[in-house]
Amino acid sequence: MPAPKKKTSKKKTPTKKPAQKKPANKLQTRAPLAIALYGPGGVGKTSFCAQFPRPGFIIGKDDGINDLYTYGQVPEPAFVDQVQDFEELIAAIGNASVRDDCDSVILDNLTDFEEMCFKYHCETYFEGNWGITGFYSFNKGPKNAAKTDWPTFLETLQAVWDSGKHVVLIAHSKIKNRPNPDGEDYLAYEPQLDAEIWSRTHYWAKATLFYSLRVEVVKESKISKPKANAAEFDRFIFTEPSPTFEAKNRYGLSPVIDCGNSAEEAFENFASSFK
Repeated sequence: MPAPKKKTSKKKTPTKKPAQKKPANKLQTRAPLAIALYGPGGVGKTSFCAQFPRPGFIIGKDDGINDLYTYGQVPEPAFVDQVQDFEELIAAIGNASVRDDCDSVILDNLTDFEEMCFKYHCETYFEGNWGITGFYSFNKGPKNAAKTDWPTFLETLQAVWDSGKHVVLIAHSKIKNRPNPDGEDYLAYEPQLDAEIWSRTHYWAKATLFYSLRVEVVKESKISKPKANAAEFDRFIFTEPSPTFEAKNRYGLSPVIDCGNSAEEAFENFASSFK
C-alpha cells in the first residue's frame, strides 16, 4: 500500500497593512486655553482656529467657517451656531459649556458680538434711541455697555473655560494713529473694537495673539517710493507686545511663531511651542 502523500501548505504572502495617517498634533496643555486672536482680514485666523481640538464655532454675520468647510479648506467643525442678537449669543455660549461633542469653542468674530451688545444696551436703556440724547449721549453708550452688559459675555465665556474647553476669540484689526509723548506719532494695529470693550477682553484672555503678515519692502531706485514685494511675504503669530501691536503671553510661547504654508502647519508650530 503506497504511503499517503504529505500535504504541502502554501505559504501565505503577508499582506501589507495600509499606511496609517499620521495623527494630528494634539494640543496638550496643563489647562484649557483662553486666547484673543486678532489680525487683518483674510490672513487665516478662522482656518487656524479650525485646527483646534474638536472645535465648535459661534458666529455672527461672518460665516467664513461655513465657506471654508464647504470648499474643503478646514475639517468639519463640531457645530456652527449662528446667532442674531446678544441674548442668543449668551445662550449659545452657555450651551457650549455643557456640550460633550467639542473641546474648543471659537467665537468669530468680536466685532459682530460687540454690535449685538450695543444694540441690546440701546434697546434696554434708551428705548432704541441711538442719537445724542440716547445711546450716544455724553459719556454713555459704549462705555456703559462695556460696564453693564459686556461683563455678562465674559462671565459666560469663563464658564466655558471652567468646564475644561479651550476658548478662542477672533477679532479683525484696524490701523490707528498712536500718540507718542517721546517723539513723532506712529501707526499701529489695534483690534477693531471700542477701546473699553477691548480693554476688558484683553484683560480676561490669558494670551492675546497678533496674526499678521511680514512683507518685504523694496525700493527700485533712489527716487521711487518703497513698495511691497508681492512674491515675498510670510505669516506669523506674534505673542509679545510691540509698539506696533498689542499682545501678551502667559503660556511661555515663542515670541514669534512661523505659520508656514498652511493652517495645519501654523497650528502644528503653535502647539509645539508650548513647553
